[in-house]
Amino acid sequence: MQIKEIAQTFSLGQLSSVFQYFAEDIEWHIIGEQHIKGIENIVKHCNSIQSYFNKTPHKFTIHAQHQSLNTVIIQGSAEFYHSNKNTIIQACDLYTFDHSNKLILIESYCITS
Repeated sequence: MQIKEIAQTFSLGQLSSVFQYFAEDIEWHIIGEQHIKGIENIVKHCNSIQSYFNKTPHKFTIHAQHQSLNTVIIQGSAEFYHSNKNTIIQACDLYTFDHSNKLILIESYCITS
């Protein structure tokens, strides 16, 4: 998989499909929420998120994507359908890869509307 495909797959919520592309020392900064370090901790967090995705009807949309050398930026939205109220999240994720196309850093900016 090329780095753009890895980023798209992650942004579309298919998290476990890209675990093999994570570097051992990967970091994930979810701006304003948390900073997670290391492949084991990030895989654990992804599995928790995936569990939520499996239980909640949703739709992910990519609005724009940009690539420059080893960085991919994905702008998109997620809609979660709940019985009493839907939630929409606007997001921008920056993915940084090393020279071996391993994902070393994710920076996520999310706004709930």
